[in-house]
Amino acid sequence: MNKKAFTLIELMIVIAIMSIAITFLHLGNSGFMKSFTQKSEIIKNNDNLASFYLYMKTQLKKCDSVIFADEYIVKFKPDITLRSLNNGHSVEFNDKLFVFGNNYKIWGYEKVDENTFSMQFSSVNENIRVFWRVGHE
Repeated sequence: MNKKAFTLIELMIVIAIMSIAITFLHLGNSGFMKSFTQKSEIIKNNDNLASFYLYMKTQLKKCDSVIFADEYIVKFKPDITLRSLNNGHSVEFNDKLFVFGNNYKIWGYEKVDENTFSMQFSSVNENIRVFWRVGHE
């Protein structure tokens, strides 16, 4: 009997090698996916920050003065409110919500004078104090 076929040992060796290769591919791919997900979240958060900045810039021109500010809220005249929610990971301004995720945080508002207030901006690597002026310039 001269049959040409694989023996059970040969098949087991091929399956073992394929299992090891698939394991390494999966481990490498999961790291890639995690990195890709983190980069996607950073891009999304940066887009949200840019939208927030542009919206703030246009809306603050409509405000006459800063009435009140504390750690999580700023009130303007006329009746407009800027409020940090979710421990600073999202901000509501003039009934529009901006969500920044876990990498960014906006909080710590402070009234500087009648036309100026500041806010604390925190990211993973840095803390920045940003000053804003209200009214037409």
